[in-house]
Amino acid sequence: MVDGSELAFRLLTRRYGVQLAYTPMLHAKMMTTHEGYAGEHFTTCAADRPLVAQFAGHDPATVLAAARMVQGRVDAVDLNLGCPQGIARRGRYGAFLLEDTATSVAVVEALAGGLPVPVTVKVRVLPTWDATLRTVLALQAAGAAAMTVHGRTRTNMKQSITAVDWAIIAALRAHPDVRLPIFANGGIACADDVAPCLAATGAQAVMSSEAILENPALFADTRAPGTGARVDVLTLAREYATLAEETGTHPGVARGHLIKILFRPLAEFTTLRGALLGAGGSDRNTYASLRAIIDAVEAAVTAAGSRTPAALAGTDVAARGAAAWREWATTRADQPAAGLVPPYYITDVLEPGAWYMRHRKGVYGGLPGAARPPPAAAAGGGGSGGGGASGEGEDDAAEAAPAAKRRAGECADES
Repeated sequence: MVDGSELAFRLLTRRYGVQLAYTPMLHAKMMTTHEGYAGEHFTTCAADRPLVAQFAGHDPATVLAAARMVQGRVDAVDLNLGCPQGIARRGRYGAFLLEDTATSVAVVEALAGGLPVPVTVKVRVLPTWDATLRTVLALQAAGAAAMTVHGRTRTNMKQSITAVDWAIIAALRAHPDVRLPIFANGGIACADDVAPCLAATGAQAVMSSEAILENPALFADTRAPGTGARVDVLTLAREYATLAEETGTHPGVARGHLIKILFRPLAEFTTLRGALLGAGGSDRNTYASLRAIIDAVEAAVTAAGSRTPAALAGTDVAARGAAAWREWATTRADQPAAGLVPPYYITDVLEPGAWYMRHRKGVYGGLPGAARPPPAAAAGGGGSGGGGASGEGEDDAAEAAPAAKRRAGECADES
């Protein structure tokens, strides 16, 4: 994710259960020709492992040279063949390069033959099963050690988003000629999507990118490590701001994360949203200004009172307002009792007002059975189940069964 998975954010997600993290997508040509680019866009530390450095580029020599600049500080190098944005078309990388099999293979061959660490690839599915399988096998033969497959095509994004196709990932896993590990990407909106995704696809891991930007505690089911208490967005915002300042993250990058993490309270308190976007005028690029806005959001939420969702109608807790809601929800280690709905500032990316839902507008998918049946060409082989969550990437993924009932037609989707 460009500007989305820098060191501070990776450390926060690792705190909440992520087992494998990816760097932001690094532009290979910029890495090798612009002084200062590497230092600004690639930082890590001892706690930031295992780590995959993800690159974009189409020239084998250039991508290899860029990867060699970080090879001693990462556990693998990934070639991004999944980015569907217009800038990827202009730069001839991402999902647009995926359609040029010969060049994609040449880049993977150069990386696999020239690096001491494994080489992985991130792909989207192609318009047909035959094209998808043919490309996967070619990348495998070129030396790819593992592959993340996003179960959507290049054009299936933003306002054109539809349900993710987990069945085609399952078909790849089951095909006798596909031998490399596969991580499933797409349809992971919350922790309750992870187990169904693993069961439906047989993948060895799942990846989340968009949903985890809004809820960095996604893989921990939005619960604090150790205590199991619910974690709210204000806590996550403060933790991120501290890590960002400690790791030297530019306040502008931090502001982008806070807008996503605090998206729903900011939608309620629009003056504060404007303040965060401007973040203090002449003082905008300081952590003091960002913390002041987090404090203001908390004060507004605490004072909201009657605007708290009315799911507790008829109880004394309802009358006590948002502060009581927050105290109650964050000190409970178990799920809310039947009929009680957490307030909007308790992270749940499936709610209609969530940042994750901004393009989805009622388009859901990702639950078992939502995807089309595997193509007949994939018959045969013995796909096996898998486990282990992978965090961060460029699209989206999540976890299990209680939500299947709660969200009966409400599983969100994009990356």
